[in-house]
Amino acid sequence: MANATVYFDYHEGVKVPIWYVVEFDTEDLYQEYLYIPIKAPFQPLLEFEEKIGISILLSDLTVHEAMPNHIGIYLDNIKNRVEEHGIDLFEIKQFIIQMADIEDVLLMRPNRSFLMEGWEK
Repeated sequence: MANATVYFDYHEGVKVPIWYVVEFDTEDLYQEYLYIPIKAPFQPLLEFEEKIGISILLSDLTVHEAMPNHIGIYLDNIKNRVEEHGIDLFEIKQFIIQMADIEDVLLMRPNRSFLMEGWEK
């Protein structure tokens, strides 16, 4: 099961979330998508523990209608990118996601009730 931590830094004296770091089990990599709850403890950026990781791009992220409080990672994109660079997928221990990318994906989530009402008029 994947565990996530939000790392923050200070900007003008205010805590600002910077990275959403996901540590996962090897068996998680056999799925097509990995869904993680969007709830994680905050840690100072100075406490970030460097491990072999890969950046998750905005294009790797998704949401699922049945899991409103989760963010999804399309693992096939990750597998292809890692393979292109000759890296062993199983050496990777964490995914690093920019918090701004998570916010963008969540903002793109369609409001189904609005869409349905709009089509009925």
